Amino acid sequence: MPHHLLHSIGDGPLKALPSGTIALPPQTPIRFDIASGGCWYGHGFAHRQPYPLNAEPVVNAAFAVNNAQSPMWLCSAGYAILAETTASLCVRFNEGGGGIFELSCGEPLSLRIFREGNLPAAHRAPMSHLGWPGPLPLPMTADASSSDASSADVAGDCLFCTWTQFPRCINQERVLAMAREIRRRGYPCSFFIIDDRWEAAFGELAFSNDFPDPRAMVEELHALGFRVLLWVTPFVNREAATFGPLAERGILVPAADDFGSGGMGSVSKKGGRSARRLAEPAPTSERHPVPASGGPGPALLKWWGGTAGLVDLTNPVGRDCFRDQLRRLRNDTGVDGFKIDGGDAKYQPPHAQSAWHSYCGESGHADKLLAVAEEVAPGACETRTVWLSQSRNIIWRQGGKDSHWGIDNGLRAMVNLALHMGLMGYDIRKRSNRDEWDKWDEEEDGGVTRKATRNGRGRKSLTG
Repeated sequence: MPHHLLHSIGDGPLKALPSGTIALPPQTPIRFDIASGGCWYGHGFAHRQPYPLNAEPVVNAAFAVNNAQSPMWLCSAGYAILAETTASLCVRFNEGGGGIFELSCGEPLSLRIFREGNLPAAHRAPMSHLGWPGPLPLPMTADASSSDASSADVAGDCLFCTWTQFPRCINQERVLAMAREIRRRGYPCSFFIIDDRWEAAFGELAFSNDFPDPRAMVEELHALGFRVLLWVTPFVNREAATFGPLAERGILVPAADDFGSGGMGSVSKKGGRSARRLAEPAPTSERHPVPASGGPGPALLKWWGGTAGLVDLTNPVGRDCFRDQLRRLRNDTGVDGFKIDGGDAKYQPPHAQSAWHSYCGESGHADKLLAVAEEVAPGACETRTVWLSQSRNIIWRQGGKDSHWGIDNGLRAMVNLALHMGLMGYDIRKRSNRDEWDKWDEEEDGGVTRKATRNGRGRKSLTG
């Protein structure tokens, strides 16, 4: 007999959950009986990462994009629950061991319920709705015509990053020495990522004087067989030479009138350390408040790199500016794509203190960031910050993990999150020799989806 997932809305009684759409008023909780659903998956990153979700309570009163996440939950009874929102959610899964999964939102919430016969079918239904699978990433060798380009793929290869080696102490000589050593040791690596501190100041999007000839460096990396990704963020630090000009043009999210400069003190258009800029910004020798018009200035935020403004990608002017800067970097240096960082809800100026062009919720800015990257370098960008981006032509990754075994952001958490990500559509995909999807077999085994490709080709997904 088919299993029925039980649910209640507000103070109503438990009853079978139908398929279709449920519209919830603000602050109205919907509750699901965990046991009636069997084993549960989805949600994405949590500070403690159980697999399945039944293994440990997952409680987040402000669930918004933070690393690899999606407002999607699936269960072995054959149901998928998709919250179609970019607003912050309140998630209480088995809080206090009470056996209830409670979900609510401070705004009107639309839930799309997929009722299928088993977990694989429940996985396919929301994936199709979200446009998954998207296009395949590019072949991962710098020369796509080389003899091994068709067999190189994310699933059987490595992406080396300067962060793991130095982490911030990088220059052109060190980057090239690291790349040569990778080849000398014969490591399987097709993507080389130039990470944090290639800029003189965050947000200038220009190589510092520590990189005297970026194009020559990238050309040598290509000659070594690497595709090259460059780390970028949507943050522009106050000390960056570009901060004042971008603020004056309205590129950065403005502060609300009552807060001015995000309530974090005065700012100026004085530049930071000397930079070899590929596109010369406006003069920065004189100091004066920004914007010159006397407005409140940019809304400021704190992130791990300092105090910054945020490029407002909801503003067409801001979006086009950021896109054009990424294009300039590709054209001037020859890099293939970008490692996208930022996008988390916690690294945005508070909504009440900012005046976005068109606010898109706590989790909406992340996908707008990926949309720009995808337009500039389709199939050659990677990110750790996702919400409802399953159809994007992006390589997914997890946030950094600690060097211990455990579900508290350790190596076990990495494995558990990979399994959840696969079921949410953030999977590892493998290119076949003819760039076609091969058919794949599915079977359900104890509530866990197992996917196997035929002839060793097709899509691979970390789902069992």
